[in-house]
Amino acid sequence: MLNGKLLYMKCSIAISVILLGGCQSFPPNKTLMASHHQEVVGPAYRCVPGEGKINSVLPATLYEHMNACVVRESWSDAVYLYALAGSLTWYDAVQVDTQFARSMHTRLLKESIDALDNNQRNNFWLHIQATMSDLTQKTALCENLIALGAPTYQPDYMLLSASVNVERREPIAMNWKKAVYSYIGCDSESYLDNYSS
Repeated sequence: MLNGKLLYMKCSIAISVILLGGCQSFPPNKTLMASHHQEVVGPAYRCVPGEGKINSVLPATLYEHMNACVVRESWSDAVYLYALAGSLTWYDAVQVDTQFARSMHTRLLKESIDALDNNQRNNFWLHIQATMSDLTQKTALCENLIALGAPTYQPDYMLLSASVNVERREPIAMNWKKAVYSYIGCDSESYLDNYSS
């Protein structure tokens, strides 16, 4: 019984770290290979149905696909969608710039993680941690997200009222790069400078 409570407390702390800090809060840990020798990050979205530009998909839908990937143990896709959805909600929260928007950034991820069972959460945490602690994998993830570009949808899900009009601030590309850099914690300031043109 005591071990169960201890495990629950550890899981709760790990989820809190994810929610409050984004990917950059992960400490280095042992290398963990993706299942079936999958590439760790990339735009293939093997467990996500459909075609089209994925940055036009609302983050809530991406989180649903993320959970589907976790259930299928398609870990590389799940980590990619975690990073993408979190970067999108962070970008949108900065654009809308309200307390409600910032709370939505945290809330969407928390609700998605809470929908997984303990075993799924623990396994997912290990794969996120492994990707973020490996510089090569993390850099590839940053490159893929930045290359995808800023979201093309309107961030209406972050508005308390539909009557509020949000115009994205220019330059969109740099704001997107900064959002990815901030949320994922890409390797250095110079990394962002290399992608500012």
